[in-house]
Amino acid sequence: NHPVSAEGFHNRSAREGRFKLIRRKGFPDLFFDLLADPFEKQDLFELPMLGVEAGLAFAKLDSYLKSLPH
Repeated sequence: NHPVSAEGFHNRSAREGRFKLIRRKGFPDLFFDLLADPFEKQDLFELPMLGVEAGLAFAKLDSYLKSLPH
């Protein structure tokens, strides 16, 4: 399995299972649990802590986005 990604002029996103990471140039990253929040209203980075599953998914998605050419 490879994360699904989409590129824009100044942003990128990747999804792995239930989690989606959005990286926008000049803005903080956004991270969502699409199973619990399909309309992307609760950024997981606004919570006090990420759960283990979310933390592992973030590490994988972050590494993937960093590996893409700029």
